[in-house]
Amino acid sequence: MTLDAHTEPEPKHSGQEAQPGTASDDQGGRLADSLHRDDRDTPEQALGSAINRLSSASGKSSWTQADSGLLGRALLCRIHPGRSLHVVGESPLADELRKLLEAGEAPGWTLYPVPGSRTPLRVLAEPLRQASGSVRIHNLLTREGFVYAEELAVPGECLLGLPNGGPKFAAAVRQVLGDLGITSESVVTPASEGSHREEDLRWGMMLPGPPVSRDFIDALLTLACWAAAERAAGSFDDVIQLAYEFKDLPADIAMCWDRVRQHPLLSPAGTILGADLERLAQKLLDEVDERRRLILLSHTFAPEPCTYDSLAAQLGVSCERVRQLEESARLMLALAAVAGRYAPLRWRAATLSRAGSAPAGQPGAPVWMRVMLTWLATITSG
Repeated sequence: MTLDAHTEPEPKHSGQEAQPGTASDDQGGRLADSLHRDDRDTPEQALGSAINRLSSASGKSSWTQADSGLLGRALLCRIHPGRSLHVVGESPLADELRKLLEAGEAPGWTLYPVPGSRTPLRVLAEPLRQASGSVRIHNLLTREGFVYAEELAVPGECLLGLPNGGPKFAAAVRQVLGDLGITSESVVTPASEGSHREEDLRWGMMLPGPPVSRDFIDALLTLACWAAAERAAGSFDDVIQLAYEFKDLPADIAMCWDRVRQHPLLSPAGTILGADLERLAQKLLDEVDERRRLILLSHTFAPEPCTYDSLAAQLGVSCERVRQLEESARLMLALAAVAGRYAPLRWRAATLSRAGSAPAGQPGAPVWMRVMLTWLATITSG
């Protein structure tokens, strides 16, 4: 028995309007019809209602609560841009929702996979306090129903979207999870999401480097196998130490080490220099609409900011509306900046936040860029 909830806007055809929330005659009509009633006591009804709410939040990952009376509540997140649902918690309802998704009872939707280990959330309490300076983050996660650390292994946009979260919240959680080796990059997502996540992990197709040679990869693997088998190495740091300390390496191992040691960094890293960094900064600005971009460039990131009064006159709105647009623009940039494709900007921002750092980019970089990077450092720091 399948659940057929309206999940994506359908194109309108002449003479026929799209019918949100309707069910096809051959796909679980009885269950789908129940979505229109207030009664949500069954897991099927709770899941259908949650899917309808999440489908309306187009263009971004979002969270919602599912409620099923005696079975309790469960927190769900849609992992955008695919149709994958992350179910949080150990309530009876959460268990039932996972079973429904795994069984394909919600056509077109899949269960978001999390790492197989189970680290109790309480393990994160002290590291999160040290990273953020308070117990607020751990208390928030507990209140929202998180039970295991692995449930937080989601893309950064999802962490930012949690109620009462924010950039510093997301940065602290990702820092602590990274220290434990729990990351969303270790999760294999459904194929429908692959292209977007590939772009994130490679920092965007706009900054490609020459492909890493197969010889380089093979040399790394050979070094790792030899060090683990013959020298009981447990990390790549051990491999590096062994390569320098031992004079008489086997000929093939010595050749592999030379190949790795001499490999140019720009090949695996890409060309993240000068004009490329400036284009990436511009791409981040393009995440907001024209009005908000004008406010950011003329006021927020301008070395000599325009006044709210002058911007209000230019845009034909009130000063308060300009302030609101600026606040929303900064939030939109903060949400976008956590994506993997903007990692080079975050690195440069962190460098600039240290005393005596070099100027951003090359001579001729736009005047707003350094101000933007200074702001970026404040919202992505722990």
